[in-house]
Amino acid sequence: LSFFNLLCCRSKILFAYDQARWCYRQTRGLYSQLEQEVKGFKELATQRDTRLEQLKQKLTEMPSKTFDYAGYLRDMEDHKNAIATNDHNYDYWLEKIREHSLEDDSIKFLEDFLNQRTKRFQKQIETDLNYLKPGQQLFDQMLGSIRGIVDIEQAECDRALEKALRDKEKADQAREKELESIRHQEQKAAEEREKQLERWIALVGTGLAVSGISSQTDAKPVESIITQLFSKESLDCPTAGVTPCLTYSVVFVLVHVVVGLIAAFIMDRIIKLVSK
Repeated sequence: LSFFNLLCCRSKILFAYDQARWCYRQTRGLYSQLEQEVKGFKELATQRDTRLEQLKQKLTEMPSKTFDYAGYLRDMEDHKNAIATNDHNYDYWLEKIREHSLEDDSIKFLEDFLNQRTKRFQKQIETDLNYLKPGQQLFDQMLGSIRGIVDIEQAECDRALEKALRDKEKADQAREKELESIRHQEQKAAEEREKQLERWIALVGTGLAVSGISSQTDAKPVESIITQLFSKESLDCPTAGVTPCLTYSVVFVLVHVVVGLIAAFIMDRIIKLVSK
């Protein structure tokens, strides 16, 4: 039974060492990737948007590698402790075998495994851990640096975007204000044209009304003017002739038109004074 337990301890030691070596190879592969990441970190794009996307990509990928790296180191520590525990148990069962062995029994090969291979396994794992542990610190430092750079870059991008939005809002407000001013000017011009048209209609109507009223009044003043021009001619149309009658008609119309224009001019002055 002691020999069987000793063989179990031996198998556990060999298995733990084999697993520790497998963890070392996996961790060494991650360490090589980390070295490539460090080189790539120095060769990031100079453009902010492209660099920020690359950093975010690294920030997405690296935590899983960091966790795997730390997990392999932890497993190597566990395998190292397993070897130490089974080394103690191996020594215990080896002592039991010595107690029950005969004087001419040779158990040196069992002692060699304990004194040589087991100690060498533990020393090798310790060496591997000392080599790989700084890589974990490098992983953490690089991850922290990337997070810091991403935070700074993202904050700058957010500020730039916020500034662009503010500038756009100001430009839109200025454009809207300008359009409002143009619409106001156009509306004011339209109102002015409408007032001008109404004024002209009022003036024309006033002139026509005054001319009509004037034409219905006594025509003696006009006849006296014609008599002065044609003293030898009679104004009894149509027997007076074409020239006196035509002259009378033209002068009659002109006089009343002038009266209407004078009335319209007076009305225009009155409207302007009232509008002020």
